[in-house]
Amino acid sequence: MRVAIGVVTVLFLSALCGQAHAQPSPPSAVVQDLKDGLARLQDAEKKVQDWSRKNPTYERDNAAVQQAEARLKAEVGEVMPFCSGTYPEPEFRRRKAICDPKFERFRQVQASNRTERSRLQAAYDSYQAAAAERANARSALNLKKAEARINALLAGNCPVCPTQTTPEAEAQCYIACWDGGRR
Repeated sequence: MRVAIGVVTVLFLSALCGQAHAQPSPPSAVVQDLKDGLARLQDAEKKVQDWSRKNPTYERDNAAVQQAEARLKAEVGEVMPFCSGTYPEPEFRRRKAICDPKFERFRQVQASNRTERSRLQAAYDSYQAAAAERANARSALNLKKAEARINALLAGNCPVCPTQTTPEAEAQCYIACWDGGRR
């Protein structure tokens, strides 16, 4: 058992030594990757903010459409017993005269709701795309930040960067550290 642990320890230490002597990515490449990642994240954040600015009433509009659909369903439910069935000719004409305009109004409201629902769905889809792009940009930045952290540790630079409170601040710290503050 001691021999196996010793072999594993030797292999682990040799791997660490090999990494310690590994050549980190050139600082300019790391800095450029971080700058590109930050720019991509900022662009994605801007798209989400633009969506919010362009669709300030999305939630209210969506709730209004849902309420209109519920009212329409209730009205149709109230009218259907009166407007369905078989009746003798004078009663049939009277009911038809009452029901036809109601059903026409129902069709118009339904078409309007469908149009508004399509508009809201398209807006929501664009928000989902912007939010997914932001999440992907944040993930990519986290990977680039991790690479920068490894490079900084291997080079013995930037000890304060991992203590930053946000991923964006940590990335900015590495850029400032590697780049000497040049932008």
